[in-house]
Amino acid sequence: MAWLAVAGIGCADEPQRLGLGTRPGFELPTLDGRRLGPGDFRGRVVVLDFMATWCAPCVIQNDVLAAVEDEYPPGALQIVAVDSGEPMERVRQHFEGNPFAHPVLVDPDGKIADSLGIMGFPTLLILDRTGEVFFAREGLTPPKAIREALATIGLEAPGRTKGP
Repeated sequence: MAWLAVAGIGCADEPQRLGLGTRPGFELPTLDGRRLGPGDFRGRVVVLDFMATWCAPCVIQNDVLAAVEDEYPPGALQIVAVDSGEPMERVRQHFEGNPFAHPVLVDPDGKIADSLGIMGFPTLLILDRTGEVFFAREGLTPPKAIREALATIGLEAPGRTKGP
């Protein structure tokens, strides 16, 4: 993992082109002992949030995702956190003190993140209903960029007016 890439994380102006058009096929252990991956959510729009417990912008990104999700009908989005490069026990301890309402997958050696070309945290990959990556962005992604990406595949927040 390229840990130095964290220094360059901020609010990127343009989305990265990490894995666009691919269908990530992986399964990882969850905090509750299951194994899940993008294939388990086919038919739904999935936001993969690659993060780490030590990453301060990742906490902000989690809050942004929760707020954006609240704008859409229940079940319209499936948010999945993917903690990369940390042991299961550290991730479990972190989320015990910071509950997260969505599945948390653990990629302890960072192999999945590396295979997808993810160089820094947070990184969002948004998958369409077929499981194909149609949006990828490294760095803190603002709500407007997420909404615009979702709108490109026809997922509009009901009653939402244009704005940040």
